[in-house]
Amino acid sequence: MMFSNNGIEDLESYFFGCYRKILQSGTREDSRYDNPGDEYFSRLGEADCTEETDEREEMLTGCDRLVRDIQKFLRRHFSYEDYRIFMLRFYETGSSFRTIARHMGEKTSVVARRAQTMMESVRANRRFIAQRRLIMAGEAA
Repeated sequence: MMFSNNGIEDLESYFFGCYRKILQSGTREDSRYDNPGDEYFSRLGEADCTEETDEREEMLTGCDRLVRDIQKFLRRHFSYEDYRIFMLRFYETGSSFRTIARHMGEKTSVVARRAQTMMESVRANRRFIAQRRLIMAGEAA
């Protein structure tokens, strides 16, 4: 552009374009050698997780909290395989017990019985009963 036969028509835009290009190239070159250290990333990750958790917690409805608590309960009190059966059947894919059993290499009756045990455990949990009643009372009001 500097050696163009026609010359520069708009000097101001040419100046801004050159200035921007110089700034961008300088920033790129400078940042190539910067290293903030490992502590920066670990602290940054902790802050993000904390902020996101707080934001998500505020956005949860009563039903969302109940679902989350049930999932935590199942994860703590049953094997991971049982937990996955429950999640696949009731929360994630809605797969039939037959499909889940086929993928696990188990009989359908065994998978259904394991899921039934978990359902009975959830239904018998007094905390979940109380949470559900609060949700129902809130919806009725």
